Amino acid sequence: MPAVDGATAYVGWNDGITAFPAYCGTGGATCRPTWIGKVNDVAVRGPMSEVTYGANRLTTPVVSDGMVFATDYQQLYAFPTDCAPGGKTCEPSWYANPPGGIPGHTVAAAGDGLVVIGSGGDLYAYPTHCGGGAHLCRPTWVARGAGQATIWNGFVFASDAHHLYAYPADCQPRGRMCDPLWVGEVSDPTQCCQTAPAVANGLVYIGAGNRLYGFPTSCASGGARCAPTWTGATGERGAQIVSWAIDGDRAFATTSLGGDLYAPSGHIYAFRTRCDGSICRPAWSVEVGGTPYVTAHDGLLFASTFGGFIVAYPEACVSGAACDPVWSAATFDGGAPFSAPIVTDRGVYSGGNSGRVYVFTIPRKASG
Repeated sequence: MPAVDGATAYVGWNDGITAFPAYCGTGGATCRPTWIGKVNDVAVRGPMSEVTYGANRLTTPVVSDGMVFATDYQQLYAFPTDCAPGGKTCEPSWYANPPGGIPGHTVAAAGDGLVVIGSGGDLYAYPTHCGGGAHLCRPTWVARGAGQATIWNGFVFASDAHHLYAYPADCQPRGRMCDPLWVGEVSDPTQCCQTAPAVANGLVYIGAGNRLYGFPTSCASGGARCAPTWTGATGERGAQIVSWAIDGDRAFATTSLGGDLYAPSGHIYAFRTRCDGSICRPAWSVEVGGTPYVTAHDGLLFASTFGGFIVAYPEACVSGAACDPVWSAATFDGGAPFSAPIVTDRGVYSGGNSGRVYVFTIPRKASG
């Protein structure tokens, strides 16, 4: 998927990052890039053939502090957002190669002057500005938790297979691993946290097995263990939650059967973030084709699924009734999306295995 920041859309592709005007045309127009950032001169692997690798070697970019970041399976790359105006080509300001390699489709997190990435079982934090001229950057601190991270209000939240870790963004490890402020324990025997934690309503949400868990953002200190204060149970046997989104008083989780990202079908579950009892049951659910990844925007829940399909559901579907989509689009380009579509007030963005980015007009908000 692309990343949209202000008037620019950034796309990770086979050999680097490309920047486009976010709203450059209508009626199926083809857009020229603002600038092209290439990584092959500093990449461990060098040029890769699209025939064998596809056009999506680099992950979804993230933008923070005037910089745009993306990863491949080996390295993290950093470009300035004004890299080379006029459609010219530029090189990264700096790059990092944490040991152990970066798991496929792992997206970096950026904020509070840091960019963090999981690698080889650990979490590596780098300063957003770390030199220029394709400079090799060293980490500011290292900690446990190689899952995708979220940076929020001075905290860094990351996970491993069975834990959620909370770290201070300004950690001072003094030559050793950064110690967590607190550790959230997930009791589900299956692996958790395939996507980044989501922060809302004073809670940090992660999915594990067939349940979505919410931990208080400041539940403890000194590395203490924390239990979730909110749990949403899908009740779907053998399923694995792969994506989640929070919007106000509603929480959404999606599943695939057995955690298979290429499952022929999946489900979307909607929960109330405030419910009676210790376990919340779904307010509504719907089955969709392929493993869905979701994002919420202005009363609509957008889901991307296998093959380049995007559908939008009203967040306030009626409990016990069939929830029908109010909008849909298809690119017919791509396999498993691995991330949710990008939604702004003006457009819905989706990527494709062919190296294209597709932009659709934002649908009208559903009533209710």
